[in-house]
Amino acid sequence: MDKRKAQSIGSKAGLKGVTIGLVMAEIIMILVSLDEGIFKAVFWFADYNYLLNLIFAVIILYLCGHFYGQAASKAILISHKNYNLEGFKFGIFTLFTSTVISSCISFLIEGTGKIGVKGEQPIFDYIFSPIYWVSFFGLIPSMIVGYWFGKQIRRRIKFK
Repeated sequence: MDKRKAQSIGSKAGLKGVTIGLVMAEIIMILVSLDEGIFKAVFWFADYNYLLNLIFAVIILYLCGHFYGQAASKAILISHKNYNLEGFKFGIFTLFTSTVISSCISFLIEGTGKIGVKGEQPIFDYIFSPIYWVSFFGLIPSMIVGYWFGKQIRRRIKFK
């Protein structure tokens, strides 16, 4: 298989994987917020003033899905690496890369104004806390989606 075809397959699978991951994240957040009523649970992001942060995160997630999808597909289809391990690895890479980058962007936009303000901990609030919570709730789903992702790419190998 040529490199371009492998990259195209990986990009598409990566974007689908990110979409599935976002749906899983929404379901998790609905379940966590359910005690506040179904409407508030579904629209949890409007209450917490995270809309700008979430927009950055979603954009970065899709970019990571595209680029990591291409890399995973080359590893699986061209280098014939284990699709399970590659799927897990790139699923986790996508989760952590997008979380770290979007947290840093949020810190630069909102958190830098809180540096030195008594009672505020902007580095913890905008960088460490999101990384912790996304890891806590997102590690298992990203591994599940990563497995699915690797398997979707692996299906494209033409056996001779």
